[in-house]
Amino acid sequence: MPGNDTKITCPNCSHEFELSEAIVSQLKEELEKKYKFNIQEEKKKIRDSLEKELARSYSDSMTELREQIQEKEEKLSEFTENEKALRKRVREIEKKGKEMELEIERQVDAAREKIAEEQKTKTLEKDKKIDDLMKQIDELKRKAEQGSMQLQGEVMELDLQSQLQIRFPYDEIVEVPKGVEGADIIQTVNNFSTCCGTIIWEVKNTKNWSDKWIDKLKEDQREKKAEIAIIVSRALPSTIKTCGNINGIWVCNYPISIEIAEILRSNLINVSNALVSQEGKDEKMEAVYNYLSSPAFKYKVEAIIEAFSSMKFDLDKEKVAVQKLWDKRETQLKRVLKNTAGMYGDLEGIIGNTLPKIEALELEGEIADGEKEE
Repeated sequence: MPGNDTKITCPNCSHEFELSEAIVSQLKEELEKKYKFNIQEEKKKIRDSLEKELARSYSDSMTELREQIQEKEEKLSEFTENEKALRKRVREIEKKGKEMELEIERQVDAAREKIAEEQKTKTLEKDKKIDDLMKQIDELKRKAEQGSMQLQGEVMELDLQSQLQIRFPYDEIVEVPKGVEGADIIQTVNNFSTCCGTIIWEVKNTKNWSDKWIDKLKEDQREKKAEIAIIVSRALPSTIKTCGNINGIWVCNYPISIEIAEILRSNLINVSNALVSQEGKDEKMEAVYNYLSSPAFKYKVEAIIEAFSSMKFDLDKEKVAVQKLWDKRETQLKRVLKNTAGMYGDLEGIIGNTLPKIEALELEGEIADGEKEE
């Protein structure tokens, strides 16, 4: 069949033509015979070559594999050494970290101790400052109280001087300057143009009485040659309630000081008049002086003062009683007026406008309106 014939091409003209199967078979046999031996040799050569190639390749592969294994072993060894070094480094870092942590704890403890010590020192310093401040405050309070009491004493002294000047305008009332030793006030008693004697005053505004004041004022009395010496004090000796005489020095409280001055001044004027009338008679002068220094004169003056104090106490008591009675009466009157107004309002609500108006219980406007309506 033409479809199964083999086609060949001319190498010169490139013309294709078909070969018959017989020709192909014949050529094939000739070629097989010609090349059969060569094929066997070629196969052997190829096999030998392949074996050699494989052997060489295997040898090279094994060498390369060994080299790779050796390289990997070297790398593994290097990795192992690196790991050992790294682990050693980690251990060293951990050790240093623990040492550092321990050092930090030590430093923290030392810092805490230092802070605690500093805090303790600061606390002690603060407590000391507080104690010093409290002492200063107490000292300032004491000085303030002392200054306040001194100021109150000066005020009392000025008030006493003012009252003496008002009560006895003809007498010479002189205040002794501060810092000058002696009494606080010197009163020269004048009866018109006649000098009858001198009274010295010492004003004390303290909480406690001191017996030293008596001796000091006696010295001042002798120095000033005063006939009478008086201590006006807020605090009195336990033996004196309002007024009394201790070793020739009169002692009284402030409320009755002007009355004491009135009494002693009158006696001093009487004695002066007696001395003037008996001028030139030393015996009578001595008798008068003895009288002024005698217990009899002291008792009389004390009796007058006690009577005055009793009268003043009764007067104050009567004032309180009368005021209490007035307040009671006023309350009763308010109650009566309130109840009357309430009763009037109730009746007005019941009866209406027919109830007679009581002007005292009505507003002025309502009364005027009622008068206009009428």
